[in-house]
Amino acid sequence: MKRIFRVAILLSCILYSKAQICGTDAVLKHADVSYRDWLERDKQDYIRTVWTNGRFASLDTTDVIIPVAVHVIHDNESYGAGTNLHDSVVVNLINGLNKKFGGNTPNHVNMHIQFQLACIDPIGNFTNGITRFNGSVLTKYHTGGLNIGDSTNGVSADTIVKYTGWPVDRYYNIYIVNKIQGGSAGYAYYP
Repeated sequence: MKRIFRVAILLSCILYSKAQICGTDAVLKHADVSYRDWLERDKQDYIRTVWTNGRFASLDTTDVIIPVAVHVIHDNESYGAGTNLHDSVVVNLINGLNKKFGGNTPNHVNMHIQFQLACIDPIGNFTNGITRFNGSVLTKYHTGGLNIGDSTNGVSADTIVKYTGWPVDRYYNIYIVNKIQGGSAGYAYYP
């Protein structure tokens, strides 16, 4: 399961943004020192596990299905307008993600991972795996979006997660926001 989430870090820069800059390094730069130390040790262990004699070691080829919750944080637009993406756009993003991780696009290898929109929410109700939150109710979200690093122009990721996040031990949470300070297209944390 750890392998899946290590690979899933690659999700960081593929969703809804005009910019093409990955913000993971900026976020990790400001992370707790013990987290950064753990991350470096874990990364070295991972490299030793999957690389053998300079070659990628064979891994289990059984596809693993990861339940995904996509949280659309919009600017009070009506459904399907502006940052309040239509469900079909989100479904297309997940389908594109699966094509890349399934090796069905040029220069991609089959990672044996499938992302599936969750069908049961954290309290047991049926869902399509897509939530919506009016981010304009949060001070600075409409004008500043999500802040990372040293920026104070937007809302913190912790604030967004507090209102919308699902348990990370059961779902892979993807947040679609209006903008990220610093021009990043996206970022991700290791589990």
